[in-house]
Amino acid sequence: MIYRAQELSSNDTEKDKEINNIKKILQNNNYPDGFIKNVIKTFMNKNGKSQKENVITTIKIPYLQNTAESIRAFLAKYNIRTVFQINNTLKKMLTHLKDPIKKDDQTNCVYKVKCQDCNATYVGETSRQLKTRLKNIKDISDTHRKFKYS
Repeated sequence: MIYRAQELSSNDTEKDKEINNIKKILQNNNYPDGFIKNVIKTFMNKNGKSQKENVITTIKIPYLQNTAESIRAFLAKYNIRTVFQINNTLKKMLTHLKDPIKKDDQTNCVYKVKCQDCNATYVGETSRQLKTRLKNIKDISDTHRKFKYS
């Protein structure tokens, strides 16, 4: 309710009027005065306009161990919030454990073979290793002298 009063009020007078209405509603429902004041105060400290107006923009940069805090302090002088990104995470190190498969060793792939004599191409699919299939096509092209594989 407090967030709504703050966001929908066009000026500070209307906002104060709405917050007073909220206080009355909560008091009528037997909420303790200390609790009401504490909630409103906490909300205003977290979401007050003074905090929103202080930060102009946010920048995300890589974390560098010895310079990160000095960069943050420098940019804070100009009301720029700094968020650091860590590049070397455990997840990134552990997700690429296997070596990449060479193009010729791939299976279940699509390939394209071009004719040496004309603009004809043949597109095929194989479940065997690509190098095995291309060798087979090369043997056929040596016999017929028409296809060149790529």
